[in-house]
Amino acid sequence: MARTIVESSVDVVGLQEATHWPTTTAKTQYLDIQNLTAPYGFAAPVYTADSDECRWTADIPRACTHTTGMLFKTSTVQQVTTPNGTPSAGTVPMSRIASGLTADAAPRKVVWAYLKGLNGAGPFLALSVHVSTFKDPANEASRIAFGAALDGWVQTLNDAHGMSGVPVILMADLNSYRKRQPQGVQTTLTNAGWADAANAPVKRNVEYSTINYNPLLLAEQG
Repeated sequence: MARTIVESSVDVVGLQEATHWPTTTAKTQYLDIQNLTAPYGFAAPVYTADSDECRWTADIPRACTHTTGMLFKTSTVQQVTTPNGTPSAGTVPMSRIASGLTADAAPRKVVWAYLKGLNGAGPFLALSVHVSTFKDPANEASRIAFGAALDGWVQTLNDAHGMSGVPVILMADLNSYRKRQPQGVQTTLTNAGWADAANAPVKRNVEYSTINYNPLLLAEQG
């Protein structure tokens, strides 16, 4: 995974299913990827103790599900300073974005960061999300509820940090495919005005199965 990130020439990458439980006996996949990509100029956003709402410590073992992360290439992207001096990156459980979620969906960690391109692009808000993997009706409803609430949460976050109106990039494992779930969270998001990267006129790295419509993955077409 680390080699793929380095070789794919990405500027910002959202990591999902890179599990990290900061205990002595648990998985350290996210930290491993971070350490392996660091020599090639990749870094994680810097949080504050307050903005990192999913931060786990022995004294405060918050019950977030740690399967998401974010990295950016420091030679092309940097974390911004917000106009009002508030933290420019953080984490929240999904329950802070939408209500009525299942026990699996509610604690899932969402990573957010305000970044900008060193080529003059930006600033922008980057999000890394991993929604529930279960396909039962309750968790499908949770995926849709998250999608329906995301726009309002983003606007509130932007306003609170003096970043109103900045563009947003959502990097997510939605566990939803339009062929399988035509009225799922993807439709919820696009109906709310989010643009699907699968419709981009030019695509890069199509050898990686990260978009809905991939000429190399014909089974997912339609």
